[in-house]
Amino acid sequence: MGIDGQSDAAIRAILEITRRIALIGASAKPWRPSHGVMRFLLDCGYDVTPVNPGLEGEAIHDRPVVARLDAAAPLEMVDVFRNASHTGAWWTTRSASAPG
Repeated sequence: MGIDGQSDAAIRAILEITRRIALIGASAKPWRPSHGVMRFLLDCGYDVTPVNPGLEGEAIHDRPVVARLDAAAPLEMVDVFRNASHTGAWWTTRSASAPG
């Protein structure tokens, strides 16, 4: 069992049916983890939209950066690269109410 309470098999099953991912906190700086993770996801065939209001209109890995999560829709997964102190109560509420 992983640290998130999900088994490897459960995570694998989710990733096998997921195609569209929004990456919140995407960075154009190559030394940042979000930059490498986005490249990895793209290389694995996922359709990744970087979300970062400070970089809106620019491109990361040739993908246009959007400022808001709703601009990345439709999507199936959200990958958050933000410190928990910057995510606010909204994320806690959304996580608790998410199906599955």
